[in-house]
This record gives sequence, structure tokens and C-alpha cells, in this order.
Amino acid sequence: MDDPARLLAAYDDQLRTDAETASAVSVTRHGPLLLVAFAGGRGFITYRDLGGADASAIQRLVPKSLAHYRADPRRLRLGTSRARRRASDPG
Repeated sequence: MDDPARLLAAYDDQLRTDAETASAVSVTRHGPLLLVAFAGGRGFITYRDLGGADASAIQRLVPKSLAHYRADPRRLRLGTSRARRRASDPG
């Protein structure tokens, strides 16, 4: 079986950022984050890595990223991935 860290690195190298955002109507860089918008009013936030950002830096990124989407005249809807919803659902 492959090492999980190696698999995650391969995923990040192959699928993060460019592949995820290929059909986006806009991509805005905010520090280590990419704020992505798609046709139909959907959007998400992605990153390749957080560039060594600590918890405090990440906490500062969140409200600024949300403000970006709130200011968008398309009024995008943000959602979490199904995998994240499953992981955070205790039931």
C-alpha cells in the first residue's frame, strides 16, 4: 500500500488549483488561497498548500475570503465538499 503522505502530495501536484479551476469564470488569489467562481453561481476556495500559515493567519484569511464572495454581484453560493460533510457528520 502506498504511503498516505505520498498519495496526498501526488493529489496536490496533479489536481489542486489548475485542474480544479479549469472551467472557472474567475479565480482570485488571496494569499495562499484561490477564490474560485463558476457559472451558475457556484464557487469554492482551494489551495495547493497554506505556505506555512499558522492558525492565526488562517483565521484572518477566512473573513477576508468570505467578504470577497459577499461582494461579488453574482452572489455565489459556497458549499463544502461531500467528503468534508461526511467527515464532520457524527451520525
